[in-house]
Amino acid sequence: MRYLIALLFLVHSPLAQAADPAKEVKAAADALNAAFEKHDAKTIRALMTPDHLAITPYAGKQRVKDQIRTLPVLKYDKYSAGPMSMNVVNDNCVLVTYALDLKGTYQGKPLPSHSLVASLWVKSDGKWRELHYQETPVVGR
Repeated sequence: MRYLIALLFLVHSPLAQAADPAKEVKAAADALNAAFEKHDAKTIRALMTPDHLAITPYAGKQRVKDQIRTLPVLKYDKYSAGPMSMNVVNDNCVLVTYALDLKGTYQGKPLPSHSLVASLWVKSDGKWRELHYQETPVVGR
């Protein structure tokens, strides 16, 4: 009987509940987007893998160190991420896609106002981090 009670406790305990990768990644993606808006380099580094690669129409191909270095020339007046679609590949990998509306400048030049974003998130050492980010401008939206 003791074993049955222990088993029931384990099955219904919060620790036994499976993590929801989509919710965890959504929270991490929101935190990363906010960190870029605030130019918070420490949080940006913490939420990206060391080998992270970003591809954007305004900065081209950048690694983490390049993104941090160019934060002062990235100015947002508006950053509006649309609803995020979470494609859970497995418990350690999630593909995130969303529409992005921007107003601002990079090195004094206007940012594309409408883009589509795809980012790949991986879980390592128990933490979700962005591995890849791609922003593609959309014309006539």
